[in-house]
Order: sequence, then C-alpha cells, then structure tokens
Amino acid sequence: MIPAARYVLESTLERDTNIFELVVDTTQRISISGTRRAIAVARDQAMHGMKVVLVEAPRPRSILGPMFGVSADAAGLYEMIQPPPRNRFDTIYPTGTKNLYFVPSGDCRFRPTIWEMDWLRDRLEQHFNCIVTEYDD
Repeated sequence: MIPAARYVLESTLERDTNIFELVVDTTQRISISGTRRAIAVARDQAMHGMKVVLVEAPRPRSILGPMFGVSADAAGLYEMIQPPPRNRFDTIYPTGTKNLYFVPSGDCRFRPTIWEMDWLRDRLEQHFNCIVTEYDD
C-alpha cells in the first residue's frame, strides 16, 4: 500500500508552534482515448519509476492482453467490478515492463458505470502510483 505523501513543516517560535501541512496525492488517474496512446503513457510512467496499472477499455474480448502475454479470454475489469462476493482481484497481471501491470477487459459486454469505475480506481490507488484507463470514444 502506498500512502499519500505528507510533507510537514514544523516551526517553533518561542512558545508558539506553527504546523503547516501540505498533503500531496501521489496517485495519478489518467484516462486516455486510443490504445497506442494509453500503452505509451503507461510505459512512460513506469519507466520513470512509477508503479502503474493499465486498465483496458471494456470490450467482450481483450485486444491488449496478447500484447502483454495475457490470454484474450483472461478475467479482468468485468470480474473486478462484480458485486461482492463475486468480484475478483486476481485479475491484475504483470507485464514485461518493470513497474507496469495490466487489467484486461475480461468479459465486459457493457460500459461500466461511473460509480463502478470510481470504486475500482479507489481500490487500485491503494497499490499503484498511476492508473491509466484506456477508453473507447
């Protein structure tokens, strides 16, 4: 789990203590239209040392999976957003690029709701510095 970065400046002036706190959210959420652009951004972020997860756009069969050595029929996004207890989190796959992980579309035959995607991103940001979500126009 990656905690939010916290920078605390404490200054003591005689009897007064002034505490200034700047909270920096270290998780970037990036949504990108276009498969090539999403892959390029995800790889770039990973190569710069960020722990990145690339979430494939919802489709009935993964087209990115084979590019990362994951079966086109592998469980993924669809299975993650199922209501408990049917949801699964064994659907995050490592890739050949250091710091880059991949979530295929799974058996997604519908576009997930905003609430489902927000729920998913909230879970993923506990483990990743950057979440790149590919989407179709």
